[in-house]
Amino acid sequence: QKYQRRLRALRDLQKLVEEMQSSESHWKSLPFASRNKELIKRWKQQIKKLTRSKACADAGLLDDNLMRRALLFYTSVAEFLLRILSDNPLNPSLPLPADTPQL
Repeated sequence: QKYQRRLRALRDLQKLVEEMQSSESHWKSLPFASRNKELIKRWKQQIKKLTRSKACADAGLLDDNLMRRALLFYTSVAEFLLRILSDNPLNPSLPLPADTPQL
């Protein structure tokens, strides 16, 4: 649902920018032209942010192995740190000992 809202917002902003730029000849000599140019600039920045956000979400949603590999990596990091901090590196257990081992 959040992904769908992001896509909708991206499409809406792109449409707004296109409409505003296509009608620029009508409003560029009017007093609020600077406001419109600022709006276009702000909308383009927002489009850029939403596009990046969409790309990150796409990578997470479309790549089946990405999350699995990330979870495996962080699991192995946690196990490694537990072994370093544990009295018995072959079979670490929680809670960790109160005294810290010398590295």
